[in-house]
Amino acid sequence: METYRLTLQPVSLTQEEVLAALHLEEGEPEDIERAMEMAQGLCEAACPKALYGVAPVTDQGEDWVELDGRVRFTSKLVCENLEGVHKIIPYVCTCGLEAQAWSEQFQDPLEEFWAEELKIRVLGRISGLLHRKIKETYFPSGKMASMNPGSLKQWPLTAQGELFSLLGTVTQQLGVTLADSFLMLPHKSTSGFFFANDTGYENCQLCPLLDCPNRRAKFQG
Repeated sequence: METYRLTLQPVSLTQEEVLAALHLEEGEPEDIERAMEMAQGLCEAACPKALYGVAPVTDQGEDWVELDGRVRFTSKLVCENLEGVHKIIPYVCTCGLEAQAWSEQFQDPLEEFWAEELKIRVLGRISGLLHRKIKETYFPSGKMASMNPGSLKQWPLTAQGELFSLLGTVTQQLGVTLADSFLMLPHKSTSGFFFANDTGYENCQLCPLLDCPNRRAKFQG
C-alpha cells in the first residue's frame, strides 16, 4: 500500500487561541506574556506530521475485516461500519518529535501543563489539515466518518498494532512509536481511519462519557 506524508511548517497560534487554551483570557499580564513566549517558541520548533494511505477492503467476516490483503481489524462494529465500503484511509497524526523535545525543557508544573495544552493545538493544526485533504481528495461529494483505536470498547487500543502494520512506516516517517500499552509516543498523536458513510456515524454515539467536552453527537447507547 502506498502511503503519503503531510507536514506543516511554519505553525502559527494566535494570541486569542493561546489564551483560550490556557484559560488566561483574564490572566495577569506577566502570565499572558510568558504564555505567548512559550507559544512562539513552540511555533518555531514544531513540525507536525501525518501519514496516510488508501487501503482496499479485500475480505470480510462476521467480526473481522481484511485490508490490503494482509492486515485484519477484528471488531464487529468495524465490520458493521464497513459493510459495502470498498476502501478506508488509515492515518496517524502527531505534534512531532520536535514539539515533544521543546516541551521537555520545562520544569515548572504550570509551564509543563501549558506546554502540553499548546501541543494539543499544534496537533489540531495537522489533524485539521489532514481531514480537509482526505475529504477533498477521496470523499468530495459524500459524507466521511472516522474510527479510532481505543475510543470505544468495541475497537480497543490494541488495534493500534494492526493499524501501524497497515501503514507500515509510521516510525520511520513520523517518529511515532507504540509503547507496550499501545499508547503512542509522542503522546500528542492520534490515529484511526476515514471511510465513506452516509448515516452520519460518530464514535460519540456509542461513548458513555456524557460530559466529554469534545462530544460531537448525542449518546445513543
